[in-house]
Amino acid sequence: MFADWNNPPGESLIAEAGVPAASLLGKQAVFVDTQFGFNTGVAIANPGASSASITLDLVGRDGQIVASTTQTLSAGQHVARFTTELFGPLAAMAGRLQISSSTPVAAMALRFDSKLEKFTTMFPFTVP
Repeated sequence: MFADWNNPPGESLIAEAGVPAASLLGKQAVFVDTQFGFNTGVAIANPGASSASITLDLVGRDGQIVASTTQTLSAGQHVARFTTELFGPLAAMAGRLQISSSTPVAAMALRFDSKLEKFTTMFPFTVP
């Protein structure tokens, strides 16, 4: 569960997002938007008993791969990063982050405003 509160903490809830239990095999994707000061953070978990080789492809609106990286995620581990951390400085864009894994993994994303004060939950969708 993710939550953002006014100052002082606990005074007023601004935004909240829950993450359902999910394990997906094959290709999945989350919406990515880094335009106008927005940034997208993605979290990936490996609930399995073996390591997962995960390929992350940042895909533009035109369907072309803008950047790509491969990471290994140990059994029972998770990782959470902004797309700007995963791929370094890139031109502002809207598109998708495709996630391909050798074993089932769970993923979700949060789209943050420029002040990291407000966010929207971005659930993964299946990519053929």
